[in-house]
This record gives sequence, structure tokens and C-alpha cells, in this order.
Amino acid sequence: MRDKALLFAILLAVPLISFGVAKAIQGQYERDWETIIRRELGQEIILQNICGKPQTRQLLEQGCTMYNSKSSMERTALGTGAYGLALIGAISFAGWIAQKNRKLLLALFKPGFYMMIVAVIILIIVQAGLAMAAIIYTESVWVGWFQGYLFVAVGVGAIVGVAGMIRGLFSVVKRATTLVAGKRLDAVNQPTLFEFVSDLSRRIGALSPQHIAVGLYPNFFVTQTDVHCLDGKLTGRTMYLSLPLCRILTRDEFEAVIGHELGHYKGLDTQYSQKFYPVYKGTTESLVAMGKRLDGVGGVILLPAYAILSFFLQAFSVAESKISRERELAADRIASEFAGRQSLGAALMKIHAFSRYWDCLRQDMREALSRNEMYTNVSSLFAQVVRSNSQRTALEGLEGQRLPHPTNSHPPLSARLQALELSVPALADIALKTSPDPMSIELITDYEEVEKELTKCEHDLMVQSGEVVTFKKCPACAAMIHVSEDRCQCGFNFLRQGGVS
Repeated sequence: MRDKALLFAILLAVPLISFGVAKAIQGQYERDWETIIRRELGQEIILQNICGKPQTRQLLEQGCTMYNSKSSMERTALGTGAYGLALIGAISFAGWIAQKNRKLLLALFKPGFYMMIVAVIILIIVQAGLAMAAIIYTESVWVGWFQGYLFVAVGVGAIVGVAGMIRGLFSVVKRATTLVAGKRLDAVNQPTLFEFVSDLSRRIGALSPQHIAVGLYPNFFVTQTDVHCLDGKLTGRTMYLSLPLCRILTRDEFEAVIGHELGHYKGLDTQYSQKFYPVYKGTTESLVAMGKRLDGVGGVILLPAYAILSFFLQAFSVAESKISRERELAADRIASEFAGRQSLGAALMKIHAFSRYWDCLRQDMREALSRNEMYTNVSSLFAQVVRSNSQRTALEGLEGQRLPHPTNSHPPLSARLQALELSVPALADIALKTSPDPMSIELITDYEEVEKELTKCEHDLMVQSGEVVTFKKCPACAAMIHVSEDRCQCGFNFLRQGGVS
């Protein structure tokens, strides 16, 4: 409610102020002219009556021109306010009907957003014109130099705002991109894994992924956004697999997880994955970036545009959230049909319960790097940590958790288990079995070599991003030495606070 009130205030501020200015100045103008006419002619003549009739308007041509210009400003202000309210009504209606029909969501979102940008450009131009007119008509109130500065500032801000929105017509609506600290597997070198995924795709009746990427981040997902990984950009259908989680999942659990992901490449869901979600998330990210640039007079001019476009995304976010929940539960049903409810439920519980240890391991990696040390295989270490913590306490508080995803949103674990007619207590014993034989990761040829390579890459990325500082500068000779060293080659002793010995 507060956001809507703010939106209405932003949209109606300039029209109402302009209307008030025009009305006030028009009233003052009427009184001044009528006083002059009464003094000169000794008659009571209402300016509105004269200027409103063609046969008498020419008698006071100059006065009527000024009078009518302010009347036009009033009508423009009222029309602009009505225009803004109509936009809000249209957006609300579009968001409402998008909740009722998935095909309408696909049909309305992208073209609707383009239409909103065009409508907002018109709104910016008209509101800027109203603001400039209000400044001109209040020349008797403002100090001259300040009025001129404000007039120029509003004009320049309007030009910048319109130019920015025109650029936004092609840049705001864009596809999301996904960054993955992983590598792409090759079908020729990984025939077992690719045949496993292809066979499951055929059984489900879903499209197969065009790329399979693996990494250390504890999650599984499919996406049709552009994926940037260590091997470059992947376009099309990409599936991401977590090597550490593959070490604690049974083959049946792994099949259930992959079956769920492939469910997003089946039927109408494919169109959502391809046409709606990447654009929806990309546009949301772009608009957030725009919001960070709302400063200065140009930012004030852009504020109505930002408010309307944000409201547009919020209106569709309700439909997105509802349909996203339905999609995830539908994919769960598909997976349970081919791999079993218990296998899927246990896999979900393992992912929710044990993914948290990845952050702890990354902290250990940072501390090791600061000591000039590196882990060899952090994926294997993750599995060891999980197995040593496979106790019922690890399953506490899982029900409200949601799995992260680069473009989609997931319902909480409790909703997913409930739809499968399962519960955390019923699956606890199965979910705590984290030493499967065989491990799912064995579907990947030479998986340990892949894990070691990714472990080294993870260390390198930590250093390159500045997440870990591994060197310090000697204040005596400016040489760079490792942070674990106490003495520089020049003899400077860090422990003696600058002394040498």
C-alpha cells in the first residue's frame, strides 16, 4: 500500500503542482485585468466571459492569449494526471489477467514492457513541459538567475531523461546472464553421463540439454540464459551439476534431481524457460541498476519512469511467483514418476541440509590461501565434512528453506514435500545416508581430475577477485612478499614494527 501511495504521489506531483500554479496565476491574472477594466471603463466584466467567446476575444487579444495559455496548462496537467492513472490501471489489469493464463503471461510481458517504455517517454516529455511552463509562469516569484538556472536544469534533465529512455527501449528489456565458476563437459569425453541424461530425457519426453557444466557450487539447475563459465559463453539449454553434491547422492536420487530439471524442458515449460524467465530476470536486474543512477535533476525527471516500470515488474511478479511455484511442483511430479517420491524427497533434503557447508569450506580455503596453502580437492573434502555431520540435527529447520536459482524461484521445502505426500521426519534416515555406493559422481569420467582442476580455479578466482589478499608490501623497499612472511629480503622485520635485525 505504501509503495502504491508513493507511486501515485510521484505520478501526480508535477501535474498537480502545474495545475495549482496555472490556477493561481490565472486567478491573479483575472483579478488584475478585471480591476483595470473596472477602473478604465467603469464596468464589471469577467475575463473568462470575454475570452471564452470568439466575437469578443479580439477586444483583449493579448490578455486573452495569456489567459487561454494558462487554461491550456490546466487542461494538460489534468490530462497528464489522468494519463498516469490510466497507465497504472492498464498495468494492474495486465498483471491480473497474466495470473489467470500462462499463455497470456508469455504474450503480454515483453511487448507490454516495450509499450510501457514508449508510454513513459511520452509522460516524461509532457511532465517536463509542464514543469518548464510552471517555472516561466512564476517569474514574478522567483529570483531571476535562479529561475533561469532551474529552467535550464529541467530542460536538460528532460532531454537526458528522454534520451536515456530511448536507449532503454533496447537495453532495459534484456535477457539475464548466468555466471558459473565451472567448466563444460564434452559429450565425446563423457559418454556415460551424456547417455544417462539423454536416456532420461527420452523417457520423460523432454528436450535434452545442449550443454552440461559442472562446478563446485552446491546446486543443480537448468537455464536457457547465456551462461558464462570458465570455458567461455554457453548459449541454449544448459544444465549445471554440482560435483560435491554428486558425491553424496545415490544414483536414484541423482536421477530424481536430473528428472526434475529436465521437466523444465518439457511442453509449455520450455517456452517459459526460453522466452519469459530470462527476460523477466534480466529486465529486473537492469531496472535495479537504473534505480542506482537516480540522482540530480535528470534523476528527478526519470523518477516517474522508474516508478511506472518498477510497478509493471511488480504487477507481473505476482504471476511469476504463482506460476514458478506451479512449475516447480509440476517438475517434481515428473521426477517422482520416473525415480520415485522417496528418492526425490531425500535428494531435496540432502541439498537443503548440507549445501550450507560449502560456505564454511570456502572460508577455510580463504584462510589457507592467506597462509600460502591450497587444498587439492575441495569437493572430496566437502563430502567428508557432510558425512561427519550426517546427524538429525542437520535436518532441523529445513522446512522453510528455498533452493537458490539464477533465474527462477522455488517454493519452500515444506511445500514440495507436502505435494509429494512426504515429510522431513519420514525421510530423515534416508537423507542422512551420505556415503552412497556407487556415488553419482562416478558417472563422470576422471571426476577427481575435474574436481582438482576446479579447486585450483576456485583458489585463483579468490585471489583475482581480491577476496583473499596473499601479498603485502614492504614499507622499506616496496617489495611484495607473502602475508605469512615475517621478514623481507631487505631485512625489514614486520614483527618488530619496522625494525631490522
